[in-house]
Amino acid sequence: MQQPFCRTYPPSRGLSDESSQATRATATGSAERQSSTPPPRYQKKKLFCAGCEKHVQYFKFRRHLTVCCPDLLPTGRWPGEEQASDAARTAEDIKKKEVLRLRFEIGLTEEQVAEDLHITTTRVRSMVRKASLEIPLVRDAIPLQVIYEDEWMLVVDKPPGIRFHPKHRFEGGSLLNRVLYHFQDTAVPYIVHRLDMDTSGVAVFAKSSHAANLISEQFRQKHVQKEYVALCAGASVAPHFQVDAPIGKSPHGGIAMAVGETGKAACTDCSVLATGNWHGQPVAVVSARPHTGRTHQIRVHLAHAGLPILGDPIYLPDELRAEDPPRETDLPDAGRHALHAARLSFVHPSTEQRMTFCAPLSMDLQGMASSLALQEGVQEFCDVISHYDS
Repeated sequence: MQQPFCRTYPPSRGLSDESSQATRATATGSAERQSSTPPPRYQKKKLFCAGCEKHVQYFKFRRHLTVCCPDLLPTGRWPGEEQASDAARTAEDIKKKEVLRLRFEIGLTEEQVAEDLHITTTRVRSMVRKASLEIPLVRDAIPLQVIYEDEWMLVVDKPPGIRFHPKHRFEGGSLLNRVLYHFQDTAVPYIVHRLDMDTSGVAVFAKSSHAANLISEQFRQKHVQKEYVALCAGASVAPHFQVDAPIGKSPHGGIAMAVGETGKAACTDCSVLATGNWHGQPVAVVSARPHTGRTHQIRVHLAHAGLPILGDPIYLPDELRAEDPPRETDLPDAGRHALHAARLSFVHPSTEQRMTFCAPLSMDLQGMASSLALQEGVQEFCDVISHYDS
């Protein structure tokens, strides 16, 4: 009788129980390593990226470095996240030296340096900025006209003709350089507002980041009261008026600003303190109280109102400028725009009491007002600010 077909198999070559367990354990470990979730001890750890100066999550560092600054990736086998972070710092220091050499010794532009080293222009600018911050600021041994000082802030009377802060860190000649010498390492000055180079008057420096934040916030929230006095050409139709006109960049370019629909909102209250006449040309002493802080706001608004500030190199019309050689009928010129920050009022960062600080009209503007026979307006202004007590 024919037997049914039956396939036979050789004895099993399967692994023993111990070998099977070891294999399963190895497979489990491989799966854990391939999992996107890092071990708990690395989930909150961050590493520093020397390229963008940001702290990146540990398990994202390699991918971040590849996108952010591939030139800092280690060559060859990946050494590990922490070792790669250290190597990137070293490589970035070497690249920084090369950037500074090309930028300042060779004289290449930032764009040329970036193209030459195959990095972004943003990184080149960051390296140059970091290098400049390592240069200590110059201290000018010139005394200040201190209006008020305590452990929180310093209020001074800024003279005309000096910058509020230096153009370069290795240069002096600014108000900040004088403040640095005045502090003598007892405090670090923090700038909370600015005045134009040719504007004189009240200026404030904070002595800590906390005080600077509190005072700056008052400027941002428009809680600071400011009053300026200006000597102007022209006549006003009313003793008190308001200029509510947006200010933006001038279409003619440069640093000039102009009233225009596309500008930012700006508002200034003005009062005419006195008027006079110079060889047929009307002149006036004007008090201006800005509610906003746009660039050149008072200068632009007064020019827009038909009262350009005397000596203003940008906004005074050409027909009112002094001739060369000067004529007897030319309007007096103090060598700068005749604008003075007379009064500043804000809440003290510690006592929370409102304080008012005043600066008398500078000597050059007093002499200019006297030449224009505007002493009455100047005296009225001086009498008003003398009643304020900080």
